[in-house]
Amino acid sequence: MVIIKPSVQAMVDAGEPIRLDLGCGGSCRTGWVSLDRSEAVDPDILCDLEVDGIPLPDSSVDEVRAIAILEHMTRPLAITDEIWRVCKDKALVDIVVPHWSSDEAHLDPTHKSFFAEYSYQYFDRRMAGYQVNSYGVKGAYDIVAMTLEFKEPLVGDPLGDWKKPAEAERIRSHINMRNHIRWRLQVVKEQENEGSVDNKLG
Repeated sequence: MVIIKPSVQAMVDAGEPIRLDLGCGGSCRTGWVSLDRSEAVDPDILCDLEVDGIPLPDSSVDEVRAIAILEHMTRPLAITDEIWRVCKDKALVDIVVPHWSSDEAHLDPTHKSFFAEYSYQYFDRRMAGYQVNSYGVKGAYDIVAMTLEFKEPLVGDPLGDWKKPAEAERIRSHINMRNHIRWRLQVVKEQENEGSVDNKLG
């Protein structure tokens, strides 16, 4: 079921700037068009991202925030392509997900996808990992920034009984130390001349 409030349709018809908050949950932000699949949230757009995509026209959105949402998706690549479709050229997209090595990624049973620092190089045409037309990737972004959020330093020494200091150091360095990844992406629409992205998720 897709429900779009008349105020959103009016913004689209008038060509007004649209800032889209995907998976807003219970914290709909003033000045943003909220999208969520929960009727209880009363979002501006009620839909299921993985079923309905984003029910807005191509190149109609100026800015997107996807905070703590993509880890809940079974097809984050398709969702990222759908974000690209609705965004204007040079639109900014802010994404926050748990780092794969953090408890934040694994404790929530609704999490379906996992991310590392370089996951979004698949979408940056300047990077060696760019996979246009591979793995279903259609859109392109420039990575403006990628930052890691680290957990607070450990209290005490929970690994103090380890007899292999090198192994203990490896665990301290890599497991449950990085908490979240934040990306700021900028949409690149040069490829539209080579063919448009379908409105439906691939």
